[in-house]
Amino acid sequence: MLAQQIILKYPEEFNGFPFKPDVIIIFARTDLDVEKLCKIIKNFYPEARIIGCSGAAQIMPQFPLVVENATVLLGINLPEKSFQIKALDSSVDKESFLKELSSIQNIFPGQFYLSFFAVNRSDFMAVKNFYTALAHLPACYGGVASSDQESQQPFVILDGKIKYNTLGLMVLDSQQLELEHFVFHGWQPIKRYFFITKTNGHDLIEIDDEPALTVYQRYIGDVQQLQKMINDLHLPIMLVEREKNGYIPLAAALNYDNETRTILLANQVKMEKFTFGLPPVNMIEALAEQFDKNTTRIRNPLFTLVFSCIARKNYLRQMAVFEYYEMSRHYSHPLAGFFTCGEIAPYPDSTDTICHNMTLVAVTIGVKGARDE
Repeated sequence: MLAQQIILKYPEEFNGFPFKPDVIIIFARTDLDVEKLCKIIKNFYPEARIIGCSGAAQIMPQFPLVVENATVLLGINLPEKSFQIKALDSSVDKESFLKELSSIQNIFPGQFYLSFFAVNRSDFMAVKNFYTALAHLPACYGGVASSDQESQQPFVILDGKIKYNTLGLMVLDSQQLELEHFVFHGWQPIKRYFFITKTNGHDLIEIDDEPALTVYQRYIGDVQQLQKMINDLHLPIMLVEREKNGYIPLAAALNYDNETRTILLANQVKMEKFTFGLPPVNMIEALAEQFDKNTTRIRNPLFTLVFSCIARKNYLRQMAVFEYYEMSRHYSHPLAGFFTCGEIAPYPDSTDTICHNMTLVAVTIGVKGARDE
């Protein structure tokens, strides 16, 4: 079994892999001529399946580790009959979507999923079906497609076609293949709990029945400090504690209104208990420590996919290179990924699929029977 990643800017640069891939995963720049690239690929490999999505930037194991305005391809040779490619239209009504979901849940006696979501967040039904999919697909790993151009909608790629509001899936046979994954965000809780008592959309209005900004200033810092953190993209984020899984990022503070005393959040939240989380002094050291504790036990891994929040890239800026350098130290096998609008994975001790934010998820696939005891 083989895998190899390549990078290109234009479809004409594709010149094949040194082996015959069964499936090719594409993380594409938004303005890529997808149909042209896939047509060229099919001229090389008529039987290969193609799946992937658009990304705001791509991740590679070689320098430069973070690639802008380019496309990453990962060619993979897998055991016979160990996977299937499926696509689900998430803009249909919930009953139809559930019927589509049920049709893929028993393809293999045991299975897990690599997922590529394209979700138009203004489409209410598509968003609802996105969360329905998470609830009905345990052991699902992947990312929500992003865009490197505001004017272009994120998309999924399936056998040469661009699809919007679509869930693209690789269904993998767990009797032939095995998976390990790693979830890391790095923000540290201040160890005091609060309760969200009033919101309006993305506006956090009250915490513990007081104006949100007032509570924030009391425990975290004044508005000048908050503004500096926002400008530097050292985003203070809200964390929720989940049993066994520690603290999970809930929402990042994007801005504030001193007059109304509200805080603008990156995503909507519900009424629940939370704490504030702040980035560690050295995010890279924190990540390296976690990698050292979570070295893969798969003896012969085929490849690793990386799904990292676009906000992490914005926060780390040039330091993002060092974050992926840490991965390249641990993963000598082929690696590819992209910056997402949501990272899909259970926590390592669970099979309940979660949509994370401000998080890095690394998923390693290997052949069954190659694990150290």
